[in-house]
Amino acid sequence: KKTMEKCCLCWGVLRILGYTVCCKPCRYLPPPRPHFNFVALGLRGAGKSSILAVLSQENVDAVAPTQGFAIKSVQLQSIIMDVKELGGSEDMRKYWTKYYSDNNGLIFVIDCGCSEEDIAEAVQVLLEQLGHPALHNLPLLLLLHKQDERGAKQLAQLGAVIPDELRTRPHTRIANTSIKDRAQLVQEFEEFAKIYVAEEP
Repeated sequence: KKTMEKCCLCWGVLRILGYTVCCKPCRYLPPPRPHFNFVALGLRGAGKSSILAVLSQENVDAVAPTQGFAIKSVQLQSIIMDVKELGGSEDMRKYWTKYYSDNNGLIFVIDCGCSEEDIAEAVQVLLEQLGHPALHNLPLLLLLHKQDERGAKQLAQLGAVIPDELRTRPHTRIANTSIKDRAQLVQEFEEFAKIYVAEEP
């Protein structure tokens, strides 16, 4: 009888230890981050691919201009951004609208190291895309990129080139960015992601 009691006691202790070691930590695993779909646009050479490579901690030197489209998963603290990047050549732009459905947000990149006329052209292309029903009400992250280049223009210097309809548009974040400053890039994406965290139930 005593042998049986000892066996039962040992079995009970082992069950408790097994629960403590194996099961208890599971209760403290962080909840899974929600996924959201984004489309990334911009004229050819704006820097879309390089931005996504930097955010993913990949080698920027190996980045080539996107032909067609590419998909990248950007891991943020609060959400995971599944980004569909579309090539920005004039030929490719004719097919952009085919990729507009089923997105939760828009990322648009402008090369601000070029002339003001080229920046204005990129802004006009952005406004045209925002007129599409699938993008009209989506949150927008507008990146005024290549701020590390000499003569690059920041938001404060662009005046009417960035119209009030963009500056005051709901759920729109405009940021001066450079691939030389990954921390600032990450911060801008994290701030933009707060829109989606706030919408989560």
